[in-house]
Amino acid sequence: EIEPYREHTITIRITTIVGNHAITQDKGQMVYGEIVRRISSSVAIILDFTGVDLLTSIFLNAAIGQLYGEYSEPFVKERLSVRGMDIEGLVKLKRVVDNAKIYFEKIGVTVYGNLDIQWN
Repeated sequence: EIEPYREHTITIRITTIVGNHAITQDKGQMVYGEIVRRISSSVAIILDFTGVDLLTSIFLNAAIGQLYGEYSEPFVKERLSVRGMDIEGLVKLKRVVDNAKIYFEKIGVTVYGNLDIQWN
């Protein structure tokens, strides 16, 4: 059985939006905008980090972490995945996601239905 959000996929190539250096908050915000424009559609989004030479937590916070203040974790997990990221990047991403979930819970943001994410 095909999950409804896996029937169609959109790949967002990070290098197309920000080049080889995914390091600033502004560049992360650009990627966040691309994600938000598509995330409510019935599609799966793949963030492709192939070719990214430099990656910072600041970029990941802006691009992905702030999704947790807008959407539930299951919603994000269902619709968003990454590829082309090395182990160091995956460790940064996990830390960003874990910290975002704690932060938004601590400040009292409760999100129902829209988005939720886990990175395996």
